[in-house]
Amino acid sequence: MPIQRPFLTVDIAKRPDRGEDAPPLVLVGTGCQLLAVFDGLGGAGSQLLIDAEGVAESGAYRASRLASREVKRFFCCNGERTSLSATQDLAARLRERLNRAFDQELARFKRDTSPLKGSLIKRLPTTMAIVHLQHQAEQRHLCRVFWVGDSRAYLLTPHEGLQQLTIDDLREPGDAWENLFNDSPLSNVVSEKPGFTVNSSELVIDEPVVVLVATDGCFGYVGSPPQFELLLLEALEVSSTMEEWQARLQEGVSGITGDDATLAAVLLGWNDDFLKCRAAFRNRCEVLMNEQMLITPDSDQDHLWGALDARREWWERYKPTYEAYMPPREPEQ
Repeated sequence: MPIQRPFLTVDIAKRPDRGEDAPPLVLVGTGCQLLAVFDGLGGAGSQLLIDAEGVAESGAYRASRLASREVKRFFCCNGERTSLSATQDLAARLRERLNRAFDQELARFKRDTSPLKGSLIKRLPTTMAIVHLQHQAEQRHLCRVFWVGDSRAYLLTPHEGLQQLTIDDLREPGDAWENLFNDSPLSNVVSEKPGFTVNSSELVIDEPVVVLVATDGCFGYVGSPPQFELLLLEALEVSSTMEEWQARLQEGVSGITGDDATLAAVLLGWNDDFLKCRAAFRNRCEVLMNEQMLITPDSDQDHLWGALDARREWWERYKPTYEAYMPPREPEQ
């Protein structure tokens, strides 16, 4: 079955029309594609900001949408220049654009009357994760990744499964298993403050592959990292079209998340045939389902995801492949 639209999005707001994640951004151009998600931070950005027209929105809500708008403009306006630029140069220019736009945006609001004062307070905080795909040759793409905070980018393939391409910006960093249990503050967020960094990496990827980006509302409420992959593949297995896969994922993530959640994914390969894609992942899905069946619940709390020790052991087996494309961590100072 030919794929009419080779991408899908998930957009879940705990408060309808008031979600602090911006709607997922998908751009498709000649020889290139872009996926991006943005998670406005409701803790740091929970304060209402009132513009000159009297419209009040939380800083988190405004920040995620402002970042989305500026990312779209940045990549659309640069066109051919994006393809010819070095990835690190793009990251530096994107940071400058975001910093300038956020500073200008904050100036639109009435003076803050909040008791929260000081140079460390961020009024417009958001994370972001971006994948820019540039077609290089038949079945080969340059994959450039840009991120700030704990939103993530991934590859998903039938043989290697889910592989994370980003490293969470945390004050107390851990691996994907540890980060499910440790509620560490973020060490790096997009905001009106000039000190944030746009991280970047690049790799060449071959078809067939699914590329996706997601905010922590999608992957932060599973029992272990492989169970996020299983959620993706179980939804795929019972779908006959991209639209059905999107609907199943929306339903699956909604059933577990305690936060706003956004995700965008694109299929590369399989001759644009969705059923071929589904068939390619069938064995991988069965392997993960068998692993899941081996986990015996040890308490009511563990009933949904399985026993904690068994999940940890599964993660240790899964981890080397999952982390194969992650950039090296910066050495601790």
